[in-house]
Amino acid sequence: SLSNFLEKNNLSIGMCSMQWFLCLFIDLFPTEVTLRLFDALMCTGRDIYIQIVLQMMKAQADRIICLTRPSELYEILRTFPSLFRDWNDLFSKTFKNFGTLPMIKEVRAKIFNQIEDQRHHNEIIRLQRSTKMSVAELEEIRKSLMKVAHQDLLTREAFEICVKDVLELGDSDLLFADAIFKQFDKSGDGVVDFREFCTGMAVFIKGSVDDKLHMCFSIFDKNKDGYIQIEEFSQILQAQSNLIFPGEGPDSVKFFCNALTAQYDVNRDGQFSFEEFKNIIMNEPLFHGFFKIATEQH
Repeated sequence: SLSNFLEKNNLSIGMCSMQWFLCLFIDLFPTEVTLRLFDALMCTGRDIYIQIVLQMMKAQADRIICLTRPSELYEILRTFPSLFRDWNDLFSKTFKNFGTLPMIKEVRAKIFNQIEDQRHHNEIIRLQRSTKMSVAELEEIRKSLMKVAHQDLLTREAFEICVKDVLELGDSDLLFADAIFKQFDKSGDGVVDFREFCTGMAVFIKGSVDDKLHMCFSIFDKNKDGYIQIEEFSQILQAQSNLIFPGEGPDSVKFFCNALTAQYDVNRDGQFSFEEFKNIIMNEPLFHGFFKIATEQH
């Protein structure tokens, strides 16, 4: 009857309703009602907006049928928000069981997961291009990371677990984990994210032996000047003395460093060049455990 009345009297709600739909009712309803409509949009789709307009028109049908001029109709439409006091009643009449909290939480979680999945997919595609690793390899790394990461971030302890998992290393293999962690943490924020982890691991997984040795060299080259100061090298070894020389004192590390200097610091300049460092890694059994990642293909 309302439709017939509007058609008979050549009355149209198009001028007002167009603005409503374009703005998703933001200017029409109170904020809490607008947000509730957004929830309904996620739950049921865009038809909810058509249904809510029809329900509002139906609720005001008796007043509209009494109108005689288009201006009166537009005035009612313009003041629609003030005509409704019980929004819950309006929504319940629009469709049954709207807005139950578990349903909305479930839909929100689903959409959030979809957004996160798409974000991760896009990130993996970008990493595939930059690291030369396959999507399958990156997905496997992500699985390992998610086992121990908090909000996609690896702490120092979680980082060590993840490296061992990805490279299939035993407990005794992962020497110099602190130095490696700092090398991977490019942002310097104390955690390693998925991108940083994949970028670093790509060298060990896809790089040549020389690429891997350069990565290892960079871990010890603190000031990035192309040389490893023997004092810095000694400090890093000292920090790992419990793994390198279990049960022995700091003098053992000092004696070992002196022996390395005497044998490999060919020009006696108090620092190791890349070639000198490479000879140490390739020839000293002590380093073979961890640095097998620099000499083996994964």
